[in-house]
Amino acid sequence: MAISTFNQYIQLYAGDFTTNDWSDETLETKTDTWMQDGIKYVVNRVKQANPHLLHKFAKDWNGGTPESTGDGGEKYDIFNSSDVGELLHAYKQSSSKKYVAKRTDSSIAAYLGNTYSMYYATTESPAYFISGGEVFVYPSGGTTGFIQISYDTSVDCSTTDMELTNFPDEYNVLPVLYTAEKVLEYKLGMLRKRLPKIPEYDGYADDNTGTEAAPTSATEAEGWDVVRYFIESEEDSELAGSKIQELSGEQQQIIADYNWIQGQLQGVKEEFEQQFTSFFGVVGG
Repeated sequence: MAISTFNQYIQLYAGDFTTNDWSDETLETKTDTWMQDGIKYVVNRVKQANPHLLHKFAKDWNGGTPESTGDGGEKYDIFNSSDVGELLHAYKQSSSKKYVAKRTDSSIAAYLGNTYSMYYATTESPAYFISGGEVFVYPSGGTTGFIQISYDTSVDCSTTDMELTNFPDEYNVLPVLYTAEKVLEYKLGMLRKRLPKIPEYDGYADDNTGTEAAPTSATEAEGWDVVRYFIESEEDSELAGSKIQELSGEQQQIIADYNWIQGQLQGVKEEFEQQFTSFFGVVGG
């Protein structure tokens, strides 16, 4: 089928999560968060495997309005948002040429604006350091820019917009696979809720250890306790046998679902590693 949303893309690997057994488990609303987590996970893996490719996941921006340092520099608050990450480069621009700033230490801050110092920073030889979560750039004035990791925090997997901000389209399969893995893990957990229940009730002739009163009708009972009710309260073996067949069928379906999910989960994990290696050459993480 034609893929027009990330949710449809994810379902290719994780199976359906919008209808039938999964429709009321809010899985569809969780994929947005898992996709965003997946983007960060991929970028962190790239940092470990091939850090020189991090610029592919970065934005080039001016950092907003700076404050003067009072000693020839300017201060930027560029780490104050959840959608930004590591600063890769700072630069000064003169005409059409960009001059990459050298990262230095705050211990020589007093020398960066001193014209008599060997550390004196100019537009053609700028410098910066990070202190207290802020970036100090020398010299002040002119055009300053930053190359900074940026995460898409507005992903909506249900819409037809399948472009991720500052994340190349050719790598989209990686956060999709990450999300598919989370969906499959979630489904495994939800299978336990589908198992026929075997509650213990107080009030049966041979069991007074439960904390709940025994059901007074079949509609009050759940799971295998319906069978127990038919046998011990109604003495109706025919209805008990019918319920046993029904519950046995449910259990067989759960076993089949479990086996499929486990197999698919392993396949998705392997596919992620293969795709990551094909893109970046080295498996990191």
